[in-house]
Amino acid sequence: MATPLASLIVSGTKLWLDGVDPNDVARNRSWGATGATSNPIIISELIETGKFDKQLSGMLAKHGDDRSVAWEMTDLIVRQAQEVFYPVWEATKGNDGYVSFELDPLLEDPEQDLPLAERTRQYIELGKKWSAGHKNRMIKIPNTQAGLGALEELAAA
Repeated sequence: MATPLASLIVSGTKLWLDGVDPNDVARNRSWGATGATSNPIIISELIETGKFDKQLSGMLAKHGDDRSVAWEMTDLIVRQAQEVFYPVWEATKGNDGYVSFELDPLLEDPEQDLPLAERTRQYIELGKKWSAGHKNRMIKIPNTQAGLGALEELAAA
C-alpha cells in the first residue's frame, strides 16, 4: 500500500522542500521531493547552525564584507541542492528538479530610496548573474513594480 506522500507524487503533485539544508535535501529527495526553495531567511538560519563555518571563514577572508559573503554562501548552498535535484531536471526535461534562488529583497527597502528604474535594472543584472550557467536554478523575483518590470527581460535571457 502506497503512503499518502507516494500517492500524491504518483498523482502528479510536485513535492518541493521548503529549504535547502543539505541533510534535509538528501532525505527529502529519497522520499520523492523533486525540488527545493530558498530565500535569504532560510540561508541565514542555515548559516546560524554553524554547518558552514569553514566555508564562511574562507569567504570572509576572501571578501571581507558581509553582503558579498552572504550572496556567495547563498550561491554555494543553492548549488549543492541543485546537484541533488539535477537528475530530476534531466529526467523531466526541465519540467521539474529546480532549486529557487531569491533575488535581493532589500532593493525594495524604502530606506534605500532607489528609484523604480534602478531597482528594475538591478533585478535584471542580479537575475542574469545568479542564473548564469545554472540549468536547474529558478530565479525568484519579488512581485513588486520593479520585479515585474524585470520579468520579461529575465525570462527572455
